[in-house]
Amino acid sequence: MPRMDGIEATNIIRSLGYKGPIVALTANALTGQAEMFLKNGFDDFISKPIDIRQLNMSLNKLIRDIQPPDVVEAARQQVNNDTDGNQFPNPQLAEFFIRDAKNAINVLEAIYDNKCRRSDDLSMFIINAHAMKSALANVGENELSAQAARLEQAGRDQEIPLILSELPSFIEMLYAAVDKFENEEDSPAGAEDIIDIPYLEEKLLALKTACAAYDKKAAKLFLSQIRKKKWPQSVREKLGSISTYLLHSEFDEIIQVIDDCMRQL
Repeated sequence: MPRMDGIEATNIIRSLGYKGPIVALTANALTGQAEMFLKNGFDDFISKPIDIRQLNMSLNKLIRDIQPPDVVEAARQQVNNDTDGNQFPNPQLAEFFIRDAKNAINVLEAIYDNKCRRSDDLSMFIINAHAMKSALANVGENELSAQAARLEQAGRDQEIPLILSELPSFIEMLYAAVDKFENEEDSPAGAEDIIDIPYLEEKLLALKTACAAYDKKAAKLFLSQIRKKKWPQSVREKLGSISTYLLHSEFDEIIQVIDDCMRQL
């Protein structure tokens, strides 16, 4: 900041009687830096570049979570009312959810693949489960939000076996939620009937080849490419099954799903 730094500015703001939250945002992510900010009038500390999940956790902790439950519920109801009677949220909120959910899926899949063994896996799991708890509630996916809350608590309790047993189904439900909102965005009536069959066949065959070679990395790539397009519900269900099997490296089952899907095209 020109002429004064954040600590000096915060001291002035506090001296004026402001008692609300102040969060430090800085590129100086050094050991002990957070404690230094907290001792100088800040309520939290976020380092650059901004991680939307960390920012979301800070906002929830300092604003949402200190509100009475009835106030939080009223705010959520207002969000639902703002959809003008549509079960889907406004387009911008859906866009934010899709982006954040895809990021969370990538992180959660990596954590599952590694069986939560890396030093930061558990903390990253808690951050992402917490972020999804809020994001899902914001778009009206309350049951899935409640499951995210249970997983977040399991992370805080360090219940690794429980996390690993429930994470695949949670990831698949996140995929389904993303598919739902992606297909709702600007989708004219009957749009689901328009299927790029040659593209789907090409990618499914490539995915099948990767699975036959037990190449999980390539299989993930081809599955990701397929998911970039919009598909009918029947295809999305097949893709959901494939993603679940892929988490467990069950390649033979994936090949069977692909064969069933190809016969139905």
